[in-house]
Amino acid sequence: MTVSTLASPLPGSVLLAVALGAALTGWAAHRSTRPEVEVAGGLPVPALFVKTCAGCHAPDVEGVPGRGPSLVGSPLLGDPGRGVSYLRRGRDGAPHPADVATFGDARLRALLEHARGLAEDAP
Repeated sequence: MTVSTLASPLPGSVLLAVALGAALTGWAAHRSTRPEVEVAGGLPVPALFVKTCAGCHAPDVEGVPGRGPSLVGSPLLGDPGRGVSYLRRGRDGAPHPADVATFGDARLRALLEHARGLAEDAP
């Protein structure tokens, strides 16, 4: 084998596939406490959380002053049935923002599980 053989480039698609596989493997290992990637309304759960919840509760679930409370330590995250019920009826009987009350139970449970994982990762 010559040096020129070792230096010959791999096709770009092979390099991209290897890099993507390595990145996804690391990502999957990091999110092992999160729900499996569940497509919810065409979005993976983490993206759906950012779209519908993070504006008030922050991407790290520590809350946005004047918009929404921190979810760190929230008892709703530890009790999915209670959490789903709360999201359906809203706070003090007022509809919950972001149209989450229109989501199915499986999607709401996935969002709650994702938020629980984020809360567990909070400092």
